[in-house]
Amino acid sequence: MDPQSLLREAWKQLVRAYTLGRTILKTEKNMENTMMQICEKLIAENSLAFRVKRQEEHRGRIVDLVIQSPEERVLVQLKLYHDKADWKESPSMKNTVESDLKFAKGYGDTFVALIDTIPSTTRTSLPFKLKWREIEINKKTFFVEYSTIHPKTSPPRERHQRVLLAKGTEI
Repeated sequence: MDPQSLLREAWKQLVRAYTLGRTILKTEKNMENTMMQICEKLIAENSLAFRVKRQEEHRGRIVDLVIQSPEERVLVQLKLYHDKADWKESPSMKNTVESDLKFAKGYGDTFVALIDTIPSTTRTSLPFKLKWREIEINKKTFFVEYSTIHPKTSPPRERHQRVLLAKGTEI
């Protein structure tokens, strides 16, 4: 298993646990912590000589996760999109979906992992080709955990959401 395969498997497990309600993601920090735990579990289960680090600087930017093997590394920008202000980059808003996509674009070692919790919300289009996948949050979990969570500047989360794991060379 290489770091990219590990990342893809960890993402698959995170999304599955999230939709089933086994993992509650209220903030981006929850998402980062959970991804790190899943990666560390996969590393241990597969006896891999990998390390997972977070909040490390690469190419002038703090990266959420770094999965490192002796031969290769992948950089991962995680985004739990639930605030309309976090979509389009602006002079006052630098940590956005757009800025993460710009950072990753063209790099084979850089990924963006994104959960869009408000997919029907109107927003400015971004100049990227993205292959979204639809998900649905467990009904009970959604109503207990997420139906009333949202920043004041955004609408409530939706039960039908979108997810994306994109390699920089695929953006």
